[in-house]
Amino acid sequence: MERDAACQPLIAEVTLDGGDSLSIGLGREVSVLSYVAASGNPPYFSSQGSSWARDGNGVVFYYYGHWSEFPPSAAVPIEDAVQAVRYFCQHGGLSPQLQWVEV
Repeated sequence: MERDAACQPLIAEVTLDGGDSLSIGLGREVSVLSYVAASGNPPYFSSQGSSWARDGNGVVFYYYGHWSEFPPSAAVPIEDAVQAVRYFCQHGGLSPQLQWVEV
């Protein structure tokens, strides 16, 4: 999957046994994260990047067969995003190291 992401930045989804899921953008220097509870109902949460990212262009990833653009405000460094996914897998919740916004 890593080689695919380098050629075509994509979204990968991690789903816990209970059904909660966290999506991560791969293949760029920045990433976006999106959380959906097992119910599939709101509230949904997205990563919130630093203020410098809010003035840039949108971030595009390939997601379920389509190109999807995410707001620049959702962009976080890829290293932080990977750590957030590790936290999600280990603790079953959103990492307190990132800011999250309800979408």
